[in-house]
Amino acid sequence: MILFLFIGINGGSQLYAQKSVNSVLNDAKKKRSKLDYPQSIKLFKEALTIEPENSKALDGLIEIYLYQYELYDSAEVYIKKRIANSEAEPNDLIYYDYANCLRLQERPLEAIEQYQYFKQNGLSKNKHAYLDEDVNFHLETCRYAIKNKAIVNDNNTYSVENMDFFINSVDSEYTPVFIEEDSLLLYNARYKDFESEEITEDNKYYENIYYFDLVESVASSYNPGIKQDNHHAVIGRRRDNNDILIFHKNKIWKSSIDQDRLNEIDPLPEVLGKFYFQPHGVYSADGKTFIFSAMDRPKFEGGDLNIYVSYLTDSTWSAPKFLSPIINSEKDDDSPFLSADGKTLYFSSKGHNSSGGYDFYKSEFVRGEWTYPENLGYPMNSAGDDIYLSFTEDGKKGFFSSNRSGGFGGMDIYTFAVDQKTIAGVTYDKKGNPLPDVIVSLINITSGEELYESSDENGAFEFQVDADQEFKLLGEKDDYFDGKNTVNTLQVDKLVTADLTLEKDPGISLLALVTDKKTGEALDSVKMSITDNMTGVTETYMTNESGDYRRAVADKKLNDRGSYNFSFEKEGYLSKTITYNTVFDKEGVYNVHTDMDISLEQIEVGVDLSEVIDINPIYFDVNKSIIRPDAALELEKIVTVLNENPEMVVELGSHTDSRGTATSNESLSDRRAKASADYIKQRITNPERISGKGYGETRLVNRCADGIKCSKEEHQENRRTEFIIVRL
Repeated sequence: MILFLFIGINGGSQLYAQKSVNSVLNDAKKKRSKLDYPQSIKLFKEALTIEPENSKALDGLIEIYLYQYELYDSAEVYIKKRIANSEAEPNDLIYYDYANCLRLQERPLEAIEQYQYFKQNGLSKNKHAYLDEDVNFHLETCRYAIKNKAIVNDNNTYSVENMDFFINSVDSEYTPVFIEEDSLLLYNARYKDFESEEITEDNKYYENIYYFDLVESVASSYNPGIKQDNHHAVIGRRRDNNDILIFHKNKIWKSSIDQDRLNEIDPLPEVLGKFYFQPHGVYSADGKTFIFSAMDRPKFEGGDLNIYVSYLTDSTWSAPKFLSPIINSEKDDDSPFLSADGKTLYFSSKGHNSSGGYDFYKSEFVRGEWTYPENLGYPMNSAGDDIYLSFTEDGKKGFFSSNRSGGFGGMDIYTFAVDQKTIAGVTYDKKGNPLPDVIVSLINITSGEELYESSDENGAFEFQVDADQEFKLLGEKDDYFDGKNTVNTLQVDKLVTADLTLEKDPGISLLALVTDKKTGEALDSVKMSITDNMTGVTETYMTNESGDYRRAVADKKLNDRGSYNFSFEKEGYLSKTITYNTVFDKEGVYNVHTDMDISLEQIEVGVDLSEVIDINPIYFDVNKSIIRPDAALELEKIVTVLNENPEMVVELGSHTDSRGTATSNESLSDRRAKASADYIKQRITNPERISGKGYGETRLVNRCADGIKCSKEEHQENRRTEFIIVRL
């Protein structure tokens, strides 16, 4: 009796729970039939809280996530649970679903395994025989996907980014059309815009056109002026007259845009519209060629989407014809886009060995024929449908639609850039700590175009830029000195790193601007060494393209004295050392280059140092070669130059005028040259770097040779000492 009572109570509990689960499942299915997927998902999940392994709830969630929302990662969660429960309630189709899910997640090898498993275990049962063709097709596309994804290794040209929740949602958004001058992106969706909106025969709402302001990042609803009794979808824009192309009643129509909204629509010329279904088209830049996709009969009668072309002669359009047997495949070919110069056609195709759904292809118009289509590869293509590609006017960026893995659900709108690279870096303080909230400017050296970013909480910043460009980087933050750097995208790598270091402004600083002595232009890559003469500490820096360096003076307070040695070195220039003394009697920037000459003189082999530095003539007593005190002062200038330029080799040449005998003049000049060189050798590193040679009267610089009467001033021109640079 006790056993019977226990069983009775337990059985009643199970019956109550079963009714509850069935009730929830029925409500979930009703919501699904009305396209209320969010509520349907909620109810299916509620059923799982009551009965965690309920197969109908799992199947319902799989169907919505995999085939309605196309959220493949979410679908996989419930597919795995359903497979784990398959022994209790068998469902051979779950392996077909799993294969589809893996394929769309860009996991073709795993997908192949599941398709083959289903083929061996599920297709053997007659009730699933109708899927045999699909399974074979998907096995083939998985193999092509592996091959097509490898195209990235040879043609890594595109960077792709989802346009995020500003536009995309769990519903499908597709066919982006960019109105460049208004920074307006038109696109299509099948949202429920009002309560009484009808559901169409494919169990969805009508297509409508929506608007997204790229400057304000604001999306607007469909045009309320459009009557809601059929599909209205934007598909493109003419370049020659700015007409907007609209898909309506299975044909292409035209409209115009006014105050960010579309006007009434009008049909195209009758000859262009004699098709059963015509979803997409594009005009050439001059408006004389129209390329479009169309189907001449329904699918069930053997119709496929193909790409056609028509030409305008005078005011008459030619009868449309196949664009090319090379372009049109045995499967659907759709969404043509023509480059501005008319030489490159982009389109989407399920043929040409695509990766599963539609893939992007391009063909070039060469000598009157279209070339064999080239798959754009990864990341432009995926295992899903990649379609409705369009470029901006400069051909460097564009938009497309895809239901690829990782999106928000269904078709999403993506933006892409052609041959762009990423410049990424971190802003640091001088101690090496990441510095957030730095305004980073990236300036294109050629065009002057500027981009701006603010470094994040970790100091990171990032720019997407064109390849083969050179840039200046500038970091700005209150109470810090500007950080500067240069960077380029000339290398092969897609990612280029360049960091910025900003130094805290203590209130007092030294600024040294190094320029070319002759041109006055700022010099970059100058090695600047600054020695604090009071502490003996030396710090070394390199100037950037602005030619300057700003050094914080954190150890000084008002009215302190400062004494610094600055040395400057740059290849091809004469090095220089100066001493800068000052009293820091006020806060601010102390400009070293204003008080001292720190410009550098450009030099090369064969130059006479006496023409570069401020040096007076070297005088000797009559017929003597002893270094006089006044001559020593001038030779010390050469000593300084050679010590500042330790790689420099100089020949000291002594010259006389033509008075006296040639032999005596050569002997006297040689003694003077060697005496001068010996003086310098005793005072420089590596003394062998200077040698002396007397030339006597053999290298006169004017007409005053033997027998010619000349003035004292003319003879003086020939009496000279030269310091010729032999090696740098």
